[in-house]
Amino acid sequence: MFQSIFKILQKKAKTFSFKEEVLAVQVCGYFKEEIEGLFGHNALSLISSCAFKDGVLSIKSLNPTFSQELQYEKEKVVSFLNKKLKKDIVKKIVFRA
Repeated sequence: MFQSIFKILQKKAKTFSFKEEVLAVQVCGYFKEEIEGLFGHNALSLISSCAFKDGVLSIKSLNPTFSQELQYEKEKVVSFLNKKLKKDIVKKIVFRA
């Protein structure tokens, strides 16, 4: 009876050609979920922006030290994202401070 918003958007994305935008929102949402799981809720306040395009997830961090910590977890995060998306979509993560 009820469907998740992502399922509804995925169906509509095919109709209206905004599939890439829906995927970007989904990837960034899953990224934030993983970061919160790894570093705690306060870690989200250290990220100022998240963008996804052509297999590259770009993260802007407000703290260079936190960016370095994210570097150590990069492979784990890519693996988590692709597992959640059920496809190998995320190829690379770029962190900027």
